[in-house]
Formats: sequence, C-alpha cells, structure tokens
Amino acid sequence: MPELDELRAVTAQKRPVAVTPRAEILARAQRTLSELCSSTAPRSGLEEFLAAWQDPLQPNHIQPNALAWFQAVEPLARAIENDREDLARILLAHGVKPERPDVWAALEILKATGSRTALEMLLDGGWGIDEPLNEDSSSILG
Repeated sequence: MPELDELRAVTAQKRPVAVTPRAEILARAQRTLSELCSSTAPRSGLEEFLAAWQDPLQPNHIQPNALAWFQAVEPLARAIENDREDLARILLAHGVKPERPDVWAALEILKATGSRTALEMLLDGGWGIDEPLNEDSSSILG
C-alpha cells in the first residue's frame, strides 16, 4: 500500500513528510476502532463504524485495504481483553481474522477465568490451533 510506504518513510527518515489525506482518515479510523473495542461502547457503535467501511463486493465485510489498517490496532484482542464477546463476534463476522495477539488475549482470559469462550470464537473465526504462537514456539498443541 502506498500509504504504508509513505508512513514507513516518515518513520525511517524522522523528517516531516506530508501524509496523504487517505492515510490520515485511516489512522483516525484506527483510533476510533480501538476505542470502540476498548470501552463499554454499545455494540451499535461498532456496527455503525463497520458499516461505513463495508466492502461493496462483499456485504458485511470490511474493505480489504481498510481491514489491513484495522488489523494493526488488534481490535479482536481489545474486545477479548475487555470481555466484549459481542464485539469480538461482530468483528469476526465482518472479516477480521484472528491473529497471534488475539490468541494471547484469549489465553490470558482462560488463565484468569477458566473461560474458553474467546478461544472457541477464534477457532470458529478461522484461527488454526496448529499455528505457532510466535516465531520461536510450536503451536498451542505443542
């Protein structure tokens, strides 16, 4: 994505470089999504947010370019950490794919409460239980 390359260039050069309006909009949207998943916001707020970013080719899914930006703020992990199963299910239904931080958040919930609900949601959402949890480890199955 050109926007990501531009943002990387800003970080690498540590000089002010103009950020595109599109990148600014996506960065603002990232913050909004993170807030919606980290709070006690009503689920309707998340549903309205996601509807604004709907993929015209796949109803009920987020536009692929926006989805890549949104994954960076780990919305599933935020929802899981905040015990927002309702929000996690909405995110999964809209095409957010489970990633390592989401699994770690679900494992912390399992450790703290004994609840497997978050792990089960991630499995239903496409997480492969046989995938390594980090570069230096084997899968959860060990």
